[in-house]
Amino acid sequence: MIVRLDVAAGLPAVTSLVAATDFGAFHVEVRHAPASTPTGPEIDAALRAARAGALGPDQQHVLVDVAALRRLAVEAGASSPQWNAGLDAMLSYAAGRGWLSADGAAIQAHVEFATG
Repeated sequence: MIVRLDVAAGLPAVTSLVAATDFGAFHVEVRHAPASTPTGPEIDAALRAARAGALGPDQQHVLVDVAALRRLAVEAGASSPQWNAGLDAMLSYAAGRGWLSADGAAIQAHVEFATG
């Protein structure tokens, strides 16, 4: 599952869910203009503006809001009882690895960059 954060045209960023049923490949893809790669604070601002999450305390990962994942799944037409069960299993796995916030509201993801 990929949370795509498109900042190529500036803010507000456009968020979407790609490969929504691939629960084993979770990450955030930041699409940006070829001329510059967004900085951590810019990624944080874009995630917050999109109500999708925030930059993590380590400044290397992002914390994606679980509610945003559910909202993006609905927008992508992927939400179903099976999808929710897959998400719950992914969140359980993440919790066991320490990748889920203490309150369970956010999941840690690494960031990959793409131009577009």
